[in-house]
Amino acid sequence: MHKDIVDIEQVLYRCCHAVDRGNIEEIISVFLPEASLVIHWEETGTHTGHAAIRTWFEAYIRAVHTSTPYLRHKISCPLIEVHGDSATAASYLDVDAASKETGQVIITMGRYEDKLERRDGRWAVKEKAIFIDDATILSNGQRA
Repeated sequence: MHKDIVDIEQVLYRCCHAVDRGNIEEIISVFLPEASLVIHWEETGTHTGHAAIRTWFEAYIRAVHTSTPYLRHKISCPLIEVHGDSATAASYLDVDAASKETGQVIITMGRYEDKLERRDGRWAVKEKAIFIDDATILSNGQRA
């Protein structure tokens, strides 16, 4: 069980790092072919299958990398439950980035709710739901 939890954490972390670097192929590699990405914030909706997930992440990365010099996702307190070859993970999400235009730091808080499945000995995301709870803009290290 401990190995499963570590393996699942690595899947979650790999996705965050891939998004921050804009590595679409690595992002897609953490998802099962029929997986769903469920967005819960300004734009809501479900994107099912590699092609739809790829399209959403390409647009997201294009928008973010156009407006910010860096993007850093951090997940914490992953609560992982393993049931044979399926698992769930709930993690807090913190994202920081800076505006290229103003230099202000933007901090976004939310959470991920993931459903994972083990196939051929490898864990992958079956469904990733993203919830954004709040965003704060800092100016010169101070709250705006």
